[in-house]
Amino acid sequence: MANTHTIKIKEGFSTGRLKLKPKHTYARNKEFIRWTIRCDEVSAIEAIEKKSGTDIFKTLPHQDGTSTDWIAEIKDDLPSDSVYEYKIVWNGQFGKVETDPKISVNPTDSFMKVAIGLAVALFLAILSFGLLKQKRKGNSMVKP
Repeated sequence: MANTHTIKIKEGFSTGRLKLKPKHTYARNKEFIRWTIRCDEVSAIEAIEKKSGTDIFKTLPHQDGTSTDWIAEIKDDLPSDSVYEYKIVWNGQFGKVETDPKISVNPTDSFMKVAIGLAVALFLAILSFGLLKQKRKGNSMVKP
């Protein structure tokens, strides 16, 4: 069976924004995307519609049976680095609102290398800042 990527809706806001995990989904040809509600602010997904980018779905997003989950199947012939920007129209505590996440299909190795490189650089910057702060604190404790 093909891999299924679950996008968890963790929180909804009055602005329409959703806290999604993951924020940006990376998938491959023939895989599935599942949207699942995991918060009290969102009661239902009303629609998932394309805004821009490549049309990536073989089976368009639709409600999965009687559950509140939605599911879609990705096409099997998409080129590398296909990007799909869509909107989720949702209903809940704040009425009917929408948000605009992205899905990337078949990201190339160079794309992933850049993403990993940025993550490593950020980690090293945070680590360096912490060590510098610790060194300054140690120097201030030494009396002349």
